[in-house]
Amino acid sequence: MPVETPQFHVPNERHQAVRERDSSKPTILIVEDEAGPREALKLILRPFYNLHSVDSAEAALQLLKEQAIDLVTLDLKLPGKQGAELLQDIKRDYEHVEVIVITGYGSLKSAMDGLRYGASGYLLKPFNVTELIAIINQSLEKKRRLEGLRGALKQFEDAWQGRHDSSSAWKALSGLLAAKDPELVRHSNRV
Repeated sequence: MPVETPQFHVPNERHQAVRERDSSKPTILIVEDEAGPREALKLILRPFYNLHSVDSAEAALQLLKEQAIDLVTLDLKLPGKQGAELLQDIKRDYEHVEVIVITGYGSLKSAMDGLRYGASGYLLKPFNVTELIAIINQSLEKKRRLEGLRGALKQFEDAWQGRHDSSSAWKALSGLLAAKDPELVRHSNRV
């Protein structure tokens, strides 16, 4: 079986995207204006995730419109629109996307602002690779659980609105409970 090579897509100088095709891997967008740190992140993350990378907030917003992104690593110091503004835009327009701030210009205020604006993690450069991978995995697990809860809640709402079939409502409620606590479902079924 031939090995598939990564596809490169370079629409312009300000927007560079690299995509490995593996639908089983989460997709990460690296937003970093400096080539060195951007390339380092790509080397670290490429074995585990599908990657896109851009060097500006504007390019990031354009790519978010075009591609399904699970998580963004975001530098705070960017040309044009700053990272904190981009974080707010992402959480407003793409609330399902997790964001981890990675910055060399960190402060207590920027960390607090990042978390208040919805970042799921905050790292200072230079960062520990193990810590980076751990924060990414925690953020992706949080995303997966939230998507499961949203799906179960949607099933419950659909079943509740139908009201004609109480067993489907119970199944939907059981699914919602299972997403939150599997032991609670086993107890409910016994009772």
